[in-house]
Amino acid sequence: MINGKLYRVISSFDRYELNRLEKFINSPYFNKHARLIQIFSAVKESIILGTDLDEAALGRFVMGAEYDLKKFRKLTSQLLSLVQDYLAQQIYENNPLHQANFLLRAVLDKKLEDLYNSAKSKSERLASRQLYRSSDYFYQKYRYERLLYELSGVEVTRDKRSVIENLNIETLDKNLDTFYFIEKLRSEILLLYWQNVYEHKYSLTFKDEILNHIKQINLDVGALEIYYYSYLCYAHPDNELYYEKLYNLIREVLDSIPQDEAKDIHKSALNYCIRRINKGEKEYLREAFKLYQEGLQNETLFDNDLLTPALFRNICTTALRLEEYEWCLSFIEEYKSRLEKHTRESLVALTTAQVYFYQKQFEQVLPFLNSYESQDPKLNLTARLLAAASYYELDLFDLLDSHLDSMKIYLHRNKAIPQKIRSPYQNFIKYLNRILSAGTNGKKLSEIKKQINENKDSYNSSWLIEKIDELL
Repeated sequence: MINGKLYRVISSFDRYELNRLEKFINSPYFNKHARLIQIFSAVKESIILGTDLDEAALGRFVMGAEYDLKKFRKLTSQLLSLVQDYLAQQIYENNPLHQANFLLRAVLDKKLEDLYNSAKSKSERLASRQLYRSSDYFYQKYRYERLLYELSGVEVTRDKRSVIENLNIETLDKNLDTFYFIEKLRSEILLLYWQNVYEHKYSLTFKDEILNHIKQINLDVGALEIYYYSYLCYAHPDNELYYEKLYNLIREVLDSIPQDEAKDIHKSALNYCIRRINKGEKEYLREAFKLYQEGLQNETLFDNDLLTPALFRNICTTALRLEEYEWCLSFIEEYKSRLEKHTRESLVALTTAQVYFYQKQFEQVLPFLNSYESQDPKLNLTARLLAAASYYELDLFDLLDSHLDSMKIYLHRNKAIPQKIRSPYQNFIKYLNRILSAGTNGKKLSEIKKQINENKDSYNSSWLIEKIDELL
């Protein structure tokens, strides 16, 4: 097989990108080696037809009598470098404001006075067309103002105080500050997010000074305002006014936000809702559900066109807690193709089983779980927990006893499962066994219920409480 990295990278391109890459490689401006064109053509054909590509055979075809494996592999490495140049070129071509500033830089360096005004006008025109003012927008505006300062050719001395009024240093500085503030807010949001996941204490420099300054300036719809309210949602999760402001800003500018930023901003709103839900505020389930629906529609929930297994399950769980059963089944059917192949079958089986469980159609649950197997231990444990609850609901207590023993063994043998995840499953088994042993003994059942409520250390604790209440 030819250079694995080269083949994998080119295989990731769709037909449109392959054709653009081919034009790039065929361009004598970017590529001066005819042999690289031949190698690329063979790789492209192999990808389109789905055929194997023999490295030695291709090397002899391209190099003829001069074939040498080491030299041929050097050619494939050169082709990979050319592909990387293409990727960088695409970023450049997709950022016209960058291009305009590079043009202005070149005009200045070469002192092409005839092009000064047209280069300035191009940069100003492109900047005015930016509907969403991102941090990169302000950085490019800073670069533009810096170039304008150089273009002025003015050297201010003590004898030229009057010239200062016509300089653009204040505008230059304002754009640089805004760029810096946005990026610092983004870093602070990331830090707060990960501090919620892991215990990690770190404080960014100048945080308080920047926040105090932002409070004193007029915010308008743009990245600074959006990230400011995103930060406030993380820093003050009990203040719903910050969330409402953020959500309205997102609705206002979402269509003009670059997709990578739109994903981060949408995640901020969603994480706010999830934190409120985790505090027991069930009214935020509907809000999260709305954000999930909008994220599916505008594609902000996808990474490389795929849904992660955790996100797929969270969407289903949110819908089920709102009794949106038909919507959930439609979602599973419509979006299962957006799951990675190696997790698709197991996730569809698990989430479908969950729908039936929530609908109390317990006899429909077990067929999806009897032979369930996933490479993800967390999914396996979720499926086992769901099966245990279904056995209980169907009064299949002999099967339940055997199943709980099997869960214990699984948890014991899988040492890679972190204790933080393992413990709540072990407690679920413990509490359910105690409920089974207690029978109709009200005193014992009440004691178990008290322990569950006080310790809050078990998965499916609300279901356990519900089963105890049914027995009391």
